[in-house]
Amino acid sequence: MLCASVAVLVLTIACIGGMTYGIVAASKDTKVEGCALLTVHEEPLSVSTNEVSIPLGAIVFLPLDAPGKIANIHFSSASG
Repeated sequence: MLCASVAVLVLTIACIGGMTYGIVAASKDTKVEGCALLTVHEEPLSVSTNEVSIPLGAIVFLPLDAPGKIANIHFSSASG
C-alpha cells in the first residue's frame, strides 16, 4: 500500500512538472541574441543600443558596471 502511494505521488509530481514545462515552452515567443530581440523563427523584433547624455558629475552616481560600458565621451560647452 505504501509503495503504491509513493508511486502515485511520484507520477503526479512528474505529470505536473511536465505540463508546467510544456506550457512555459509553448508560450515563449521571443528570445534574445546579443542585443537583438528575435522571434522563435529568427525574425528581428528590435535591435537597438541605448545612448544617454548625462552631465560629467553624474558619472559618480551610475551603477558600478556602467562606467565599463561607456564607449564615447563628448565634451561640449553651453554655446555649442
